[in-house]
Amino acid sequence: MAKEIPDDIGRTALIFAERAFTVLQLCKSDAVVIKMLVAEALMAERAKWEAEIGSIRRAYAELMHRVRQGEAYKENFTLRAENERLRGALEDCISTLALVEHPAFEDPQHGDEVRTLGHRIGFGALMSSASASWRKSLEQNGVSSGGEFVAGPCFQTVAGTLRRARAALKGDEDGA
Repeated sequence: MAKEIPDDIGRTALIFAERAFTVLQLCKSDAVVIKMLVAEALMAERAKWEAEIGSIRRAYAELMHRVRQGEAYKENFTLRAENERLRGALEDCISTLALVEHPAFEDPQHGDEVRTLGHRIGFGALMSSASASWRKSLEQNGVSSGGEFVAGPCFQTVAGTLRRARAALKGDEDGA
């Protein structure tokens, strides 16, 4: 048999249960509030991090831009130095070729004899043999070779090459 609970204990239990339920409801709502506060704090922290990441990305992009500018400057500096070196070489070539820019004049004393020999053996063979003979003569006299005359390209080749080289130095593309 069940004992009956006195009214004052029952009421006390009922009040306690209601209070416990209220506390539980408050705790539940506090948990929701806490979750919301934590979520807001996390979102605010995330926004700070995203702003920081954006700032880092901008700084990185600026740094990479400066690096590329430095590389372009270095490349331009290298190209300028190479250009100057090539211009110097081209100027040397022009100076050397200019020595034979004008057709040679026939020697008044030996011209007929040389022309006759050229017709007989060929002018290329005459020029090549004359150069080789000069070199051999220098060596026999104890002088190192290299100071002898050498036959070069034909006059039209020299004139055309000089025209193109001079135009290139002036920056003129129509020198061809």
